[in-house]
This record gives sequence, C-alpha cells and structure tokens, in this order.
Amino acid sequence: MSIRISVGLGDSYRKLVLGLALLVLGSSVEAADPSVSQLGREARSEVIGELAESLREVYVFADKAEAMASAVESRLQGGSYAAETAPEQLAARLTHDLRSVTDDKHLRVFELPPETHEHEDDLARARRQYEERAWRENYGFRLVQVLDGNIGYLELKKFADPSVAGDTATAAMAMLAHSEALIIDLRQNHGGSPFMVQLLASYLLEEAPQHLVDQYVRSSDSTRQIHSLTWVPGKRLPEIDVFILTSIETFSAAEGFTYMLQNLKRATVIGERSAGGAHPVRVVSLGHGLAAAIPFARAINPITGTNWEGVGVEPDIEVPADDAFGVAYAKALEALAASAEDRERRAELEQLLATREQK
Repeated sequence: MSIRISVGLGDSYRKLVLGLALLVLGSSVEAADPSVSQLGREARSEVIGELAESLREVYVFADKAEAMASAVESRLQGGSYAAETAPEQLAARLTHDLRSVTDDKHLRVFELPPETHEHEDDLARARRQYEERAWRENYGFRLVQVLDGNIGYLELKKFADPSVAGDTATAAMAMLAHSEALIIDLRQNHGGSPFMVQLLASYLLEEAPQHLVDQYVRSSDSTRQIHSLTWVPGKRLPEIDVFILTSIETFSAAEGFTYMLQNLKRATVIGERSAGGAHPVRVVSLGHGLAAAIPFARAINPITGTNWEGVGVEPDIEVPADDAFGVAYAKALEALAASAEDRERRAELEQLLATREQK
C-alpha cells in the first residue's frame, strides 16, 4: 500500500501530511534506514511498478505520465536497473530517467527518512521532527529589520507551514508594519508551504479578496481558486512599494509568491531569473525505503493564464543576484525621495542615496 500526500487532503490530516512533505522534500533529509542496504530484483520490480502506477494516476500531464511510466518499465524489462542494488543508486537513476522524459525540477525519487513508514504514528513522528528543525531555523525568517530611510527588509529562506510558523510570520510583519517601502529577499528560498505564500501575500494587498491563483488537479479534473485572506493579524501594507529579490536558486513556492505579486503589479522583481518549478507535489511511498515526489497539479495565474514552469520568473530589473539588494535599496530610496512632501525628509533620503552611490 502506498501513502499519497498533498495539500488537498482534509484539514484533520493536513497538518500531519504537509509536515511530512516538507520534511522529505527539504534540503536536509536524514539518511535512510541502514537496514535497507540492498534491493534485489523483486524489490526493484516492485518499486518501479509502484512508481509507474503512481505516475499514471497522479502526474499533472497524462501524456508525459504515460511516457515516463513506459520508459522505466521498458528499462526494467531490459535489465537496465540490475546494477542499482543500493536504494540511493536506484533513486538517482530513476530520477535521471524520469527527467530525461520531462525536465520537471520537482519530480524525483528519493530515500525516506527512517522515521517515515506506512503508519500514521510514524508520520506524526516525522511531523514533529520537521517542526523541531523548522523551529531551530526560525521557520525561514532569517533577518527582519528596518533599514535607514525606514525601508523594511525581510530575508526569508523558506515558506514554512503557518500551522507552526504563523506566530513568527505575524511577529515579522509587525516589525515591518511602519515601513514606507519593503524589500523581500528570496534569493536563497527554495519554496515550502502555499499557505504561507497566501498569508504573506495577503499582508501586501487590500482587505477585499484578491484572486491569486488557480490550481488544476489532473487526476480529479478539478480546479480550485485561491484568494487572498480577508483578515490577517496586524496591519496590512497595501500601498507601499515592494521589491522582491530573486536568483537562480529561487524555487517553487518562492517563485509562486514572486510571480503572483509581479503580475498583480504589486512588486518589482530584481535579480536573476528564477529556477522554474511551478508544480505542487504529492509524496508517494514506493516501498523498500524509497518514495517519489510527483507533481500532481499545475498553477494557473488568473492574469497570464499560465505559470513559470520550466522558464522561471523573469525579473523586472535583471542584475546579478549579488547586486540585487543594492539596486532595490537605491530604487526604494529614490521612490521615497520623489514622493516626500517634507523638505527635511526628502533631504535625508537624498543624502542616504548619495552616500550609497559613493561607495
């Protein structure tokens, strides 16, 4: 039996399974169970059979799902996987073979952490482990400060689930509540929870619900609309200038946040074109200590009618990632100086800008 995990599950189970998804898809996945050291022919066949079945059932594009499933089945029958007896070897080979059919950066096969098996108690333990690690990382909120000129700065390394990170997000936005411009640094953000994307975007929009994105699920042939929240804890910042910093490392939910606000004309994107991963994933256990992250849906922006899959988010101002902050800060100072009605305030901003240009 396989475990199917997605953000579309019921609320009673959502927190548990979303935590597992974030755990196994994170950058610091723990080593697999050392007792699973070798995979025999039968085990490899079972893993690939489950993978092929799951691709056909889940993957967001039916034609590509069939092509990938057929490819790994054919290679199995031809003996191509005979040398991949270690789980990590088979995972790497299968990931390579799947991506040779469709270059979907979310799609991969990987080893499960030892705590993660096919029982709810183990999933709950994995969830607790995720929460502990996320807590040590301050849920991705690396730096929150107000720069000279009253320009807010938020460095965010991940979009953690608000069920555990909501208080931290609220505190961060309270710290920035009186800023007259805001820089959001996503240059090292590899994604995370769509619910945190929705929450933080809502702080930057008016109270009236704003249509943010549609999510089309192929397996159910259904589309779900996602809107901004009508209530957020604390003060909204719907009118100040927002600058988002990106790099080639900016991925997944971080790209969704950027793409969404860019197309709403709510943010100026500065930096490099992002990585290009737009498909949310479902985690499927393949047995024998392996699992697959299979994209099950696609985002559809209500303004563009498409998304950033495979192409990334194109910045409004393209500069090397290392230069993005300096450019954004200068743009923020310029905008505030141009709109300042008070002479002393304008002089202060112009002095800050001149000082930066001299460096």
